[in-house]
Amino acid sequence: RRLFSCAWSCRGKRLTEGMARQERGMELNLTELTTEAEACEVYEIYKHCMFQPDREKFSRKVAQFLGDGSVKILACCHQNRIAGVLVISFAGRHQAEILGIAVEPSARSRGIGSYMIHQATRDYGLSSISAETDEAAVGFYRKNRFRIVQIAKSYGGERVVRYQCEWTKAITTDAIR
Repeated sequence: RRLFSCAWSCRGKRLTEGMARQERGMELNLTELTTEAEACEVYEIYKHCMFQPDREKFSRKVAQFLGDGSVKILACCHQNRIAGVLVISFAGRHQAEILGIAVEPSARSRGIGSYMIHQATRDYGLSSISAETDEAAVGFYRKNRFRIVQIAKSYGGERVVRYQCEWTKAITTDAIR
């Protein structure tokens, strides 16, 4: 099985010129990763949102994501380094599901995860986003105005508590006019 060799950086890579943004004094930009060579750079970050992560499992996930035209792997760049990753699947024209979101541990609590969700919402014109998560991430989604519903699931015969998180864009009277 082939593992990735990494030699990619954020330098000069941007979805659009308008995507760079100041967030809490940091310039951030969201970049789509479209090849295995690019996606390999996010393993050390993305593994934090995987169950029992290893590089081989990650490699298979990346191949699955890249092979699905409805899925985008987005990297958040800060100072020419990847600080976070967001994997989203488009369920409809204005709907998406977060398949995974993670921020470099040393960069957490700086608004990077929130930036990635909000920037993707703007860039892709999303009116609703869903995610399924564990208890550790509920506060993050709640802070970003997601509605949270506790659900029970079975994994290998074991019942676990999960949370379905839903965000819907508020419709203003200006949008109706």
